[in-house]
Amino acid sequence: MKNKLLSRALAVMVTAFFFGMLLAPAISLAAQHIRPVGKTTQQASQLVFWYDEANSSTDRHTHIMVTNASIDTPVNVHVQIFASSCTLDALDVCIPSTLVICAETDFNDFYTPRDTHTYWMDEVLTNDPTQPTFLVGDFDGTKGFVVVTPIDAPGTRAAIAHQHMFGHSFVEDSIVGSGFGVSATGRDAVSFSTGNVVADGTLLDGVDNGYVLLQPDKLKFNFAASLYDEIDIISIAFSDNYAGAFGYVATPAGAVWTPLVFNEFETPISCNPVVQDCFFNIGLNPQLPQSNELLGIRDLCPNNPTIDGFVKVAVSGVEGLENELGLIGFTDTGVSFCDGNTDLPSCVDGTDCALTCANRVCSESGASCVDLFDCPIVQGCVGNCTIGGALCIGDSGCAQTCDGRRCLLGSISPCTSNEDCGSVGGFICLPGNCTLDGLACANDGDCTTTLTCDEVDNFSGATWMIGE
Repeated sequence: MKNKLLSRALAVMVTAFFFGMLLAPAISLAAQHIRPVGKTTQQASQLVFWYDEANSSTDRHTHIMVTNASIDTPVNVHVQIFASSCTLDALDVCIPSTLVICAETDFNDFYTPRDTHTYWMDEVLTNDPTQPTFLVGDFDGTKGFVVVTPIDAPGTRAAIAHQHMFGHSFVEDSIVGSGFGVSATGRDAVSFSTGNVVADGTLLDGVDNGYVLLQPDKLKFNFAASLYDEIDIISIAFSDNYAGAFGYVATPAGAVWTPLVFNEFETPISCNPVVQDCFFNIGLNPQLPQSNELLGIRDLCPNNPTIDGFVKVAVSGVEGLENELGLIGFTDTGVSFCDGNTDLPSCVDGTDCALTCANRVCSESGASCVDLFDCPIVQGCVGNCTIGGALCIGDSGCAQTCDGRRCLLGSISPCTSNEDCGSVGGFICLPGNCTLDGLACANDGDCTTTLTCDEVDNFSGATWMIGE
């Protein structure tokens, strides 16, 4: 595979493309039916899903939902999970020598008519109601793709037409606090002579009939670093083997992407070819980095500073019975801001806010609070004077608190009541109402409006790339 990929990359760089057949199918490629992308809005006979169970910076988790929408026909399916992973060092960086791409786990399953089942990728359980539930595996700490293929029977596992399958995957960012769903991409089972969808139950042999091939010449997506913080650029490549030792199997394949970026001024900027070996999940550039670095730090156009525009990828090296799919995902990690006194600086993100009772205020130190007794006071003391009454280490110490109120520096300590705070060296301010620079309040009414740090809802989205 390595020699094959190197030869592909070289072919791209010298712009001399040679489309040879690694395997000699029984019919010519012209007799098959090639489409640039799969279908996502109609039922199909094979489904391809993306999943991400990265447990590093985003702590992602995925569930995959599969439906047999036939009202009267049950179906056996062959499920293949192609998992990529890497051992991370203490800084959550992939150790290259431990990188694994597209390690396969497969199993057979069964769906009754109108049946839907969810595979949680951190605990994949079978669906077959005629057999005891079986734990396939835990794919936490991996990412990759899943292929679901209807088959005639578990023993022979020949691919069949069954145009009633649809589904989606949902990826949750537990730490970021967002998630997004994306429909499975589907492939029709067709006659190679007519291009028409064949009848349900037809055996797919790759000679007279089989799945449409997904072989795009170009893939495209647009982007806006001004709207999003992170990106998932995903490439999936696999080959159809209709005559495997145990029936039909999808097998890892590869491709080469040569991107051309059009910036906000419609100016095209070329990038170096990127070799894909079955699967990658990478970033675009420093302005739109990858959502997590489970498989190492990698960008499609690492030296390209473009913030907004679109990308046109020339796809090469997809040959014979190989398929290439592109998917794009965006994540906005959200923006926090403080309502109240406009003279006060806004929070940059959630780490710049600290809890004070039920409210949130901007903290000088930016420290987070665990509970009521771990809240930084926002007066002149740079240290953390807590509601519980602990003293600051610096700035000669902040005064203790009375019944949840904060006494300013120099007031009577300890307090026994609110009246004890008085005006010695300052005045009383309600919890969370003192300014960041520690200015004294003349009375409660002079305290700034409680600064509630509201966090804009994080949001994410993903879609399959379009063809040309």
